[in-house]
Amino acid sequence: MTLTLEALMSRISRTTGVQWEAGETPIVGRLAAAATDALVFGLNPTPDAILQAKRQADAVQRFAVPDLPRRIDWRDHRGADWLSPIRDQSECGACVAFAVIAALEARVRLLRDDAALAIGLSEADLFFCGAGRSCGTGWTFEAALARCRSPGVGPTSAFPYTPQDQDCRSVQPVVRTPHFDVASTRTFRKAAIAERGPVVAGMRVFEDFSFYRGGVYKHVAGDARGLHAVCVVGYDDDAQCWIARNSWGAGWGENGCFRIGYGECGLDGEFVFYDPEVEYEPGGF
Repeated sequence: MTLTLEALMSRISRTTGVQWEAGETPIVGRLAAAATDALVFGLNPTPDAILQAKRQADAVQRFAVPDLPRRIDWRDHRGADWLSPIRDQSECGACVAFAVIAALEARVRLLRDDAALAIGLSEADLFFCGAGRSCGTGWTFEAALARCRSPGVGPTSAFPYTPQDQDCRSVQPVVRTPHFDVASTRTFRKAAIAERGPVVAGMRVFEDFSFYRGGVYKHVAGDARGLHAVCVVGYDDDAQCWIARNSWGAGWGENGCFRIGYGECGLDGEFVFYDPEVEYEPGGF
């Protein structure tokens, strides 16, 4: 880390249209101390996979979508919070697994129409059985979603997560994703969120993002540090932003979540949104 909080706050105060709050966060120190940035982030896509996903999205996004609400936030929709508690990937590049699991848990609750449904899926099962001992290198969306399709993902009670490389355990899957769509245009991205629930996305992280405490984030200072997977849980056309859930614990950002301006950090340009279908069998498949 070469960017200081003082320099960032000065830059924010001098930049028109930027009003987000910066401050010291647990991630600032974690990023400074990490032996490799992958331990803080963990999205490791191949250029071919990104290109193929965009081509897939372009092939299906030819149909009209209904009028969409100007704002939706699955943390507070129909008087309920449909998300599971915020978690922390800590010093392991497992962000892809955390983003995918967050979306699946919310979608299972939506499938059952029960925002209070007790469901905890295992990031460890998905990551360490799918990617192997890969804390230092990370993973890809496509491989994670393929493992969610077959064999599926088991409960966290059967394989709890710890932020270090672990050997795979045999776990009975309780959730599968038989199919997933991808969305590349802003309209189809919003339609996926509004009509079906939280989605999985990627972004480019800059140094100033680690200092984020609240508001609508826009990159103003610092170098790019890595690629990161997040779960997008809403959008707000009035504020011109996406609403997303991170995997850096509840002490970062807005209780573990963040708002980010449209067009920022490649979230809605460099990457597609992944829109997974879910099947749920509490006793296992």
